[in-house]
Amino acid sequence: MSDPDILRPLHRGEAAGVAPEGTGFRGISLHFPTDSRDAVDEAMRTAEATGATLVKPAAAAEWGGHFGYFRDPDGYLLKFVTAS
Repeated sequence: MSDPDILRPLHRGEAAGVAPEGTGFRGISLHFPTDSRDAVDEAMRTAEATGATLVKPAAAAEWGGHFGYFRDPDGYLLKFVTAS
C-alpha cells in the first residue's frame, strides 16, 4: 500500500475522548463514511435511538470534516464521518 493514511498506529480511542488503556477502549474503532454532515447527524441519532451509547457528539473536525462516536452494545467504538 502506498497511502500511509490507510493503516497507521494511532490511538483511535483518544480521538473519541476515550483512553486507550482500561475498559473504555477495546482496541478497535470502526469508521463509516457518509455523504454529508446531515447523514452523520442522522446516523448518530438513529444509533442512539436503537441502544448505542453516545461517546462524542457529531461536530466539525479541525481538518474540515464532521464526525461523531458512539459505543455499540458490545462496547466497540464506531464513528460516522464525512469529509465535507
